[in-house]
Amino acid sequence: MRLDIKINGEDAPPLALICHKDQAPALGSAMTEKLKELIPRQMIPVKIQACVGVKPIASSQVMNPAGFSRTPVNN
Repeated sequence: MRLDIKINGEDAPPLALICHKDQAPALGSAMTEKLKELIPRQMIPVKIQACVGVKPIASSQVMNPAGFSRTPVNN
């Protein structure tokens, strides 16, 4: 099976790999967690998904840094 990685809903073809159907969930989880550690934190959440076809089998998210919020402050 082809395991695709999507970052913010966009395919990342260099990160795709071929694996056995039974290994896909474990490899997908490992890939998304490692990418979560490597991608720097952003002001908006960044969603990382491992997909087989169009079905996501593992996902992770890079969140906002501590102390920052996305909601505007009303004065």
